[in-house]
Amino acid sequence: MLPNPLEDYLHLVMPGTAIGMLLYIVLYPLRRRRLANKGLGSSAPREWLMLLFFAYSGTMAMLTLTPPYFDLIDTLMGRQQLPIFQTGHINTTLFFSFQFGWGMVLGNVMLFMPFPFLAATLWRGWKWYHALALAICITVFIEVWQHFVGRLSDVDDLLLNTVGGILGWLTWLLCKRPMLHCEDK
Repeated sequence: MLPNPLEDYLHLVMPGTAIGMLLYIVLYPLRRRRLANKGLGSSAPREWLMLLFFAYSGTMAMLTLTPPYFDLIDTLMGRQQLPIFQTGHINTTLFFSFQFGWGMVLGNVMLFMPFPFLAATLWRGWKWYHALALAICITVFIEVWQHFVGRLSDVDDLLLNTVGGILGWLTWLLCKRPMLHCEDK
């Protein structure tokens, strides 16, 4: 049996992972048709990465956009009300997260590394400023949203997630693989 915190974590994020994967499956035929119309195809490794991108995005949505102690399954079964539009807290103290330890700091950085890494792998022409814009836009959206679902909006998250986004892009630069891009037919 899994340790209780890990089991709780998986119970929280797995519905988002499943929704992300389902969205990939639903959009797959449309994407393939659009690529075919452009005379392009997509390699199997690229498709696996696309599925991973959708699954990761769903996981992140459940982890960052849901209220504290939210349970999607309980909400769908009517055992829990959707606690939305509850005012959260805003922390504007820079480096406040550091008092909770390096795990919190590194977690926020590492949490955002996959977004630009996968986006740069999947779409051509990605530059450092695309990674920066993606990290900032996603983080600002998350922090604003969290305020309305009773969570803490934190300036450190904006800083640390942006650093994670840039590190994700730099990691992509170090290990990019041309076979993952769209291929001509």
